[in-house]
Formats: sequence, structure tokens, C-alpha cells
Amino acid sequence: MAVTTAVVAVAGTLYSLDQQKEAAKEQQKRQEKSAKLQQKRADVSTARERAKQVRQARAQRATALASSQSGEGTGGSGLAGAQANIGSQTGSNLSFLSKNQQISKQLSDLNVSSAGSISRANTRAAAGSGVASIATSVGSVVKNK
Repeated sequence: MAVTTAVVAVAGTLYSLDQQKEAAKEQQKRQEKSAKLQQKRADVSTARERAKQVRQARAQRATALASSQSGEGTGGSGLAGAQANIGSQTGSNLSFLSKNQQISKQLSDLNVSSAGSISRANTRAAAGSGVASIATSVGSVVKNK
């Protein structure tokens, strides 16, 4: 009877380990999918903000040009300076958005990697417990003989 109990315990432990391994794989896939969706959302937001910055720059250039042509501005070098400033600020804003997007991607990749590491560690811990359970079962069979 003790041998049968040990065999059932070993089989149950092996099955449990297999299920934990499959669950860890599934969790990793979901983490990766979640990270991809978060990155897409960040990309869409960044694209929207880029378009907004370009629209604002165009509107500011048009305003500067209209002011110079209506006599409100100094024209010539004043207009050129205003347009250069607008271009510089827009470039700076777009550069910031690009850097922010890169950081967002790096964070997303790091989160997926961390989740995978945690999942693998949990699987290994479960395997260790399983081995201990098998050893205990086998030890009790040997002891009872």
C-alpha cells in the first residue's frame, strides 16, 4: 500500500509541476501581449502629440507671417528670428517626445523580462518542492519496507 501511495504522490507531483510550467508560459505570453498593447497605446499618444506640435508650429509661423505682413511686426530679420525660434522649439518638443517614447519602450521590455524571471523562479521553487515531496514519498516507502 505504501508503494502505491508513493507512486500516486509522485505522479501527482509531476502533474502539478507540469501544470505550473504551463501556467508560467501562459502568464509570460499575457505579460508580453500586455506590454505590446501598452507600447502601442504610448505610440499612438506620442503620434498624436507630435501632430499637435506640428500643427501649433504651423499656426505660430502663420501668425508671425501675418503679423509681419500687416505691419505689426518688423518683417525681415524679426520674422526670420521668430520662425527660427518656432522651429527650434518644435524640434526640441519633438525630440523630447522621441526620448519619452524610447524610455517607455525600455520600461515595457524590462517589465516583461522581470515578469518572465519571476515566473521562472516560481516554477523552479515549485519544482524544488516537488522533488522534496517525491523524496519524502520514496523515503517513506523505503522506511516501511
